[in-house]
Amino acid sequence: MANTGTSTPEIEENTQPGSGRDSARAGFHDQLDKGFWNVQIDSVKKAILEAEASVSPLELKMNKRIAQVLLEGLMNIWENRRVRLTESEIFSDSITIKSFENRIIALNIKVTTFEEQEKERVEVELKIAKAKGNVEGVPGTSFPLGKKKNAYLPKLPLATFKGELLQWPSFIDFFESSIDKNPNLSLVEKMQYLKAACSGPAARVIEWFPIEEKNYQIALDALKEHFGSPEMMDSALVKVIKGLSPLKSIKPVLAVKKRLALMSGYARRLGWYDEKKVVLAKTVIPEILDKLPPLLTVQYQIESKKDPEKRKVKNMFAYLVDLIKSYHKLKALKLQRQKKILMEKEDTRINLESFVGI
Repeated sequence: MANTGTSTPEIEENTQPGSGRDSARAGFHDQLDKGFWNVQIDSVKKAILEAEASVSPLELKMNKRIAQVLLEGLMNIWENRRVRLTESEIFSDSITIKSFENRIIALNIKVTTFEEQEKERVEVELKIAKAKGNVEGVPGTSFPLGKKKNAYLPKLPLATFKGELLQWPSFIDFFESSIDKNPNLSLVEKMQYLKAACSGPAARVIEWFPIEEKNYQIALDALKEHFGSPEMMDSALVKVIKGLSPLKSIKPVLAVKKRLALMSGYARRLGWYDEKKVVLAKTVIPEILDKLPPLLTVQYQIESKKDPEKRKVKNMFAYLVDLIKSYHKLKALKLQRQKKILMEKEDTRINLESFVGI
């Protein structure tokens, strides 16, 4: 009993300090968590206020984006914090977060309004510039030194680009020849045309650049870097070829002709007609054949075994085109024969009726 009596205080002495340390740690953790929460709330408030006070579209977009990122960080803290809060604290924090979200929505509307106003302004300036150009001359006109004519667009419609990779080469060629190399356009005017020509993903690449002289070449280079990569273009072309639905029949012939012309054009753009790239092309030839009617592909495979030269991409397309032409001619001859037979039958019927009538 003596041993039992002395052991009890020892247990109490060992547990009581430990419980105190745990409570202290919990209290410190709660204070630290609350401190982080308050700091993040202050940061979000400040960012939203700066965004709401922005006067330029670029400043507004940048500050709004900062506010969004900070709000996302606040939400991450909230997910870990809410499990330790009372119902009243959860309600209070929810009201705060909802208020921030509503103000971000208002900022998004403000950004959209800015963009629409900017687009309308550019369109008006383009119309004015084009109208002046129609009155004052044609591209290539030279003027006396010291007399700079107002800039204008060529009388071709302005090319547009929505960010589709396959459309990039034709867009940039047209834009550079008609706008970029036009000596009668200032850099600011070229920047206006560039902004007006781009929409969708393309517009988002250069949306951060205001219409200023110093930004024109930077914005143009940004588009070239984003959409002008040869590797990205090749990948997009191959993806289009692989995504084509297979043609099950050689009829209608016109559909097969269009398919051959389409894939031949893609192959040329990929450089597969070049003998140096024939090894690369061979890896995709099965994909090309898979998109054509079996009647054509089986005949091609038979002929390519007899003549290895037909395995080259250029020769393959040439053979397939000739094959579909031959089929078309054969079909035309067959129709002519059928028509001739019908006409002969009709003549026979008429003659027989005439004979019987006599």
